[in-house]
Amino acid sequence: TRNSLDSIFTSAYIGLVTTAIYGNYYLIMNAVTSVLTIIPNSLVSVIGNCIATESVEKNYNEMNKINFLYMWISGWTTTCLFCLIQPFMNLWVGKEYLFDTQTVLLFCLYYFLLKLGDIRTLYVQGAGLYWQQRYRAIGESLANIILNWILARYFGVIGIIAATIISLFIFNYILSTQIVFKHYFTGISVRYYHIQNLKYFLATLIGSYVTYKVTAMVSINGVPGFFVLSAICCIVPNLVWMILFGGSKEYSDSLNWVLSVIKMEKLKKYFIRKKNY
Repeated sequence: TRNSLDSIFTSAYIGLVTTAIYGNYYLIMNAVTSVLTIIPNSLVSVIGNCIATESVEKNYNEMNKINFLYMWISGWTTTCLFCLIQPFMNLWVGKEYLFDTQTVLLFCLYYFLLKLGDIRTLYVQGAGLYWQQRYRAIGESLANIILNWILARYFGVIGIIAATIISLFIFNYILSTQIVFKHYFTGISVRYYHIQNLKYFLATLIGSYVTYKVTAMVSINGVPGFFVLSAICCIVPNLVWMILFGGSKEYSDSLNWVLSVIKMEKLKKYFIRKKNY
């Protein structure tokens, strides 16, 4: 309902032209979201099996490892959106159909908040906490409607995006996280989880700022310039994350986990080939 409600209030209070521009930006954001959703979708059955067979403490540690890797990717794609969406829109629809930088920044925050809850949602699904989440889902929709109605009248499209961000943060992140820790990660403090996500948010901010400053120095226009900007966005934000987290426990634990998964897959392929032979 999020995008539907936003589009309705945008067309009602601001106009159809702005609604069309909003739809263009949302289309790009949703395309990146859809690609990244492949990762959590591929982990649903694995996490469900771990919840059924492993202890809560072990699953909590595994969640932190997966969340670190996923937020690294999410932070990188957030930076790419912030630095590349305006040049792409300029090539696609022209300068007259661009939002300002402030609105783009809010779109990127909207995207990051969507990604912030993806890994935790896997444990909602695996532990079957749908019934416990029922009021949260209703509350998010109602809050989005009320905030859209209030903020759209005074701040336009910025107010509409801000309304979605506020409802996402309160209901989809804070309350949903509390429910998961209350009904599944029982006895484990939620504080560490929030602190880690705050670190990932700050790393994304720093990476986006540094990358934006670097891309601002590029004077090449058109399609060649876009590819140059894309190359910068592939290198700079990942270097920032490497510098910030390269010596951390999260990085070493996640790297060891990835290497163990790769090693396990290689062993599976080896035994399958040996059996077929």
